[in-house]
Amino acid sequence: MRDIDATLLLNEFLADAEAHLQRLRESGEPEVLTADGQAVAVVMSPEVFARLRRELEEAQERADIEIATREHAEGKARPVDEVFADIKKAILAKAKESA
Repeated sequence: MRDIDATLLLNEFLADAEAHLQRLRESGEPEVLTADGQAVAVVMSPEVFARLRRELEEAQERADIEIATREHAEGKARPVDEVFADIKKAILAKAKESA
């Protein structure tokens, strides 16, 4: 993937959008669009977006697993039955307040 700092003026993109979209489809490289010297958008193919989204979700899942593993090792884990009992109590208390 090329340097994400590579930019294209928004007006240039709009003037020949189809050519830029074709390049995106062929290369899979994103384009950072700028206006008045400021980045205003990143344009990428749906395939690249899907891949980046998948990678982000996987990274978040790994981080969640690392946190859970660390907390378990530190003795912060609770039995699932206890957690569900607390949730049930909270729901019932909220329902009682609303009644």
